[in-house]
Amino acid sequence: MAKNRKTKTFSSKYGQYTSPIELTEDGITYEVLLENIIAYMDRHFDKEPYKGKTRFEDKITAFLDELIDKFSKEGKDRYADRCNTYKTFNRYFEALTKEDKSKEDRYRKKCLSLIKDMELFFNTQFLSDPHESLSKKNQYIDSLLRPLIGIMVNSNFFYYIPHTTEALGYKCYWNQVNMIEKNIEILFKDEDKDEYKNVYALWQEIMEPFRRIIGDGDSDDSYPGGDFPGITSSLWLEANPAIGYFDCVYDIAETDYELYEQIISGKYKNIHFNFEIGTNREDVEKRVEQRRDFFRTKGVDDETKNDFEKEMQLFYIEFEKAYLNIVKQRLKIKS
Repeated sequence: MAKNRKTKTFSSKYGQYTSPIELTEDGITYEVLLENIIAYMDRHFDKEPYKGKTRFEDKITAFLDELIDKFSKEGKDRYADRCNTYKTFNRYFEALTKEDKSKEDRYRKKCLSLIKDMELFFNTQFLSDPHESLSKKNQYIDSLLRPLIGIMVNSNFFYYIPHTTEALGYKCYWNQVNMIEKNIEILFKDEDKDEYKNVYALWQEIMEPFRRIIGDGDSDDSYPGGDFPGITSSLWLEANPAIGYFDCVYDIAETDYELYEQIISGKYKNIHFNFEIGTNREDVEKRVEQRRDFFRTKGVDDETKNDFEKEMQLFYIEFEKAYLNIVKQRLKIKS
């Protein structure tokens, strides 16, 4: 009497492989999303003509025939053009679990090519490029921040909701910053890789002026917003030194150098600057003159009080320039 043997599935054949499984090609290390492959293959084998086949080898052979036929009809070149039999298919996949990877390196690379064929066949992703994944996450956070920068002036620096009759919007902006920070936490904080930890720290520093300008509602000040211009980070000041010109340290140093000197020496313990612009009068006067030249060049007259709006517009331009420099240089995000 014939034994009632259960037909082997893709998951029973290869599901015992432990994750993560990584394959390297041309200096790029991919993580194999084996669970995705198993799910797609088992669903595919649950259809006709696979359903009627009792041997796993026959199912794989039929799948390869279908894959080859699909590539031929669509005029596509295969990555694993020599993988046409069950024996070859199995040899490639078994190479994923060999402990001595050096001996199986040739087959592991061929398995990577086979998985690329399967990605095209199913029109889905079975290989994850960590660098690509990280880049997409950075682009997502960037897509949340750019609109916030874009409404900086029209919202009167995150106080009103633009295009409304002076509807107060600072609470909306608190919530928006909180939402962005939660997304940063979710995407980067709990990752073990050093690269993710470094990017998480970088986004924290990028967020600093947003927190300071927009505020969080926790302070006891009568004004519900934060500090302006809110730039204390060396990251931002190095990305565009011009944003430092909007800090009150320049106003105090220009009008009362002695007071500036007393503050930086620590005479007033509860009062301090975000940064210093010099340790002697000559250096300070030189920096103050550079600031005057900057505003004159940009068409802002510091003697005219009604130039305040021009100054705020200019701050927005320089702030955006600093941000774009940071994400381009540090995160490779293009404008």
